Amino acid sequence: MPVGFLRWWFLTPLTGGLFAATFTDGGLLWLLRDSGAVIELRESSCSRGKLLHATRRMVGRAETVDECRATAAPSVGDSARYFDEMSGLCVDVLLESIASEPPSGDAFRDPDATGSGT
Repeated sequence: MPVGFLRWWFLTPLTGGLFAATFTDGGLLWLLRDSGAVIELRESSCSRGKLLHATRRMVGRAETVDECRATAAPSVGDSARYFDEMSGLCVDVLLESIASEPPSGDAFRDPDATGSGT
């Protein structure tokens, strides 16, 4: 999966300056400008409640994420779809469970790192 997408969607999905917003027949629409990218955000309905459709366009590239959520907080059954128009990569994610405790530090250890002991 492209690292740029991971950084954008998971760390800074709504960065940039708002330069337009409107209400359309399909729902709310916002346009953000972030450096060389324009981000189009649309809010509408989906089977679970709210659908957030985000498309990030840069010269020669467009990436889209659709998130369908029951509530603002993540809940079991929520889903997301990522699509990279340039490569054709499509990734579907379904939230099957939510842990009550954070994972142990070992979950973030790189098993291929030098000196990992395995």
